[in-house]
Formats: sequence, structure tokens, C-alpha cells
Amino acid sequence: MRRLIIFLLPILLYGFERQRIAIFSIKPVNVKEEVATAFLMALSSALTNSDRIINIERSEIEKLFKEQAIQLSGCTSTECTVEMGRMLGAEKIVLGSISEVEGKYLVSVRLVDVELGSIIFEMGPVKAESEEKFPEVAEGIVREIEKRIPVTPEIVGFLGEDPVLDVGSRFGIAPGDEFNVVRITGVVRNKEGRVIFRKEEVIGRIRVKTVQEEGAVCEVLEKKKRVCRRRPGEEGRKRRGTTCG
Repeated sequence: MRRLIIFLLPILLYGFERQRIAIFSIKPVNVKEEVATAFLMALSSALTNSDRIINIERSEIEKLFKEQAIQLSGCTSTECTVEMGRMLGAEKIVLGSISEVEGKYLVSVRLVDVELGSIIFEMGPVKAESEEKFPEVAEGIVREIEKRIPVTPEIVGFLGEDPVLDVGSRFGIAPGDEFNVVRITGVVRNKEGRVIFRKEEVIGRIRVKTVQEEGAVCEVLEKKKRVCRRRPGEEGRKRRGTTCG
């Protein structure tokens, strides 16, 4: 399997960038508002516990909508969702609904990509036998959302001559996976601080040998340049303490 691995210089944050996601609303359909709120809180908790996601706080979302004089429950169109998502600095927005049929709850959600301005994923209806099952259902939905979030590993060190990645089996990395090693030589960020353009240089290729839950050891297949992890302020020169392979 061919993949891309980004080797980051100090100009970027180390490791892959988690995506900023906001839950705008879970609409109640023939259920009490309190039921919809209970599921929204369960979904928010599941997002917060994700290693791939930054869950934008509810207070931050409500503050923005209050400033814009817009009701959260009324922002259900893709156009409104995208515009408010941009103002929040969110990359994706979650919208959903919950109903009750024959004593069981049915939950549907959709995921809107703010940059693309479109719905990229819809799920449901998912059945919840009772409110006690809300956390379990919410975790299942978040796992599906995580599959739509790309993971960009980083080389964080070496075991001998073998590069070590900062992600492992829990992010789908498996023995035999191959990656291009790319050095970021420059970036441009927007006003929210998100990277919108990267200048990249391919410096090699590696293959995964051994995987643990949180990391993986690779072998070098091709090396066009030495791979070094520099400390901040050391761009362009080799110093004591710099890790190379």
C-alpha cells in the first residue's frame, strides 16, 4: 500500500494535525429536546476522546452564533453550516437528528466538509435501545467519522538505522505499508492558523516492518538525502543533538 509520510521541520507542529470538528445540532424529531441534548453531549464526549479530532467547545460555538444573531437549530443548510464553520475555524461540521420509533431511538448524522462546502458522509439511522446506549452509539459514529480523517505520520526517531513513526495499528498502519518521506520546506497559513499550502521535497521511501499500537518501525527502501530532525532554529545546518538516519 502506497502512502505519504510528511517529515516536519520546526516551522510546523510535530505529528499529524488533528482536525477541528464542531457539532452544530442534533434535531429532535418526535422526542423531547432533553433527549436530543443528551445524545449531543454523548457525541461531543466521544469526539473529545478521539485522537484524531479537536472537538470545538460548545461555549465557543454558542458564542459565535449569538454574535451573529443566528439560532443553532436553524443553521441546517449546507450554506449556513459552511459559513459558520469557516468563522469558527472548523474543518468539518456534524449535523444530526434523533427520533423515536416503537420505543427505540434512531440517530442520523451527516458530516459537512467546510473547505469543500459539501456533505462528505451520511450515516443512519443508527438504533439506540435506550438513552443508556447513547455513549456506545456515539462512539460508533465517531469511529466512522475518524475514517474520513487522513492521518499523516511523522518520523520521530530511529532504532539504529530504522525510522520510527508516531502512529501505529490504532491508526490503521500495518507491516508492509510503504510511504514516501517528504520534507516540508515551507508553509503558508490562513488567518485561523491552518496550513493551506505546503512546499514539499521527496527525500526517500520507507516500508513498515513492525507495528505497535502507538508507533511503527520501518526500513529504508530509498534515501535521496539524509533524514534529520532538527531543533527549532537549526534549519539549514547540522548541530549536536540533531537526530539523523
